[in-house]
Amino acid sequence: MTKNQSENDSENYKDWYCFYGDGETHDKKIDELPASPPWQKFLDIEKDSELDKEIEQSQEIQQTDIKPTESSIFQVFAGEYTCSVKWGGETGIWRKESQPEHLWISSQGEVQFRSRFGLAVIQDLTVNEQRLSWDFGDNQTAASITFKVNSKDSYFWGDNQTGKLFQGWLNYPKEGKIDFRGRLVISDPLQSFPPIQG
Repeated sequence: MTKNQSENDSENYKDWYCFYGDGETHDKKIDELPASPPWQKFLDIEKDSELDKEIEQSQEIQQTDIKPTESSIFQVFAGEYTCSVKWGGETGIWRKESQPEHLWISSQGEVQFRSRFGLAVIQDLTVNEQRLSWDFGDNQTAASITFKVNSKDSYFWGDNQTGKLFQGWLNYPKEGKIDFRGRLVISDPLQSFPPIQG
């Protein structure tokens, strides 16, 4: 911290140049302060300034680290989705929606999927930000899908899409992974989940 005295050496109008550590010089005039502050006061101001910066940086880091929670993906993307699958990669053709794949997601975290095996509740879901996935294990299928609002991914949609969607892959037993996409048609169908046939 430095102190320079101006050419005007009047006792009540000294210019104090205080360096706060932020790369800037701040002009302080004695008559603008409650009293002529001792050097310790300037040190306290400097410490407070550094503390404020540390708190601000900490808050910025915390906000950056915030990720969508498992509950939020279900609340934001709850609803009924018509689905399409495609074999053959780039040269493949999307099969007509709802034949037979169909997906229901509740805001409470339950997922039902209708596949060629019929309708079933998906077990052991894994959520990673906006990606929802499941393995075979207790399920008849495996999949990994990413939910989004709008999409410009030409591989999955051909042209720009709007609304709530998902895209990823689906795997049937003893078969390779196939492209998998879906579009929201009914929001939060908690009261209209199809009954599970025993």
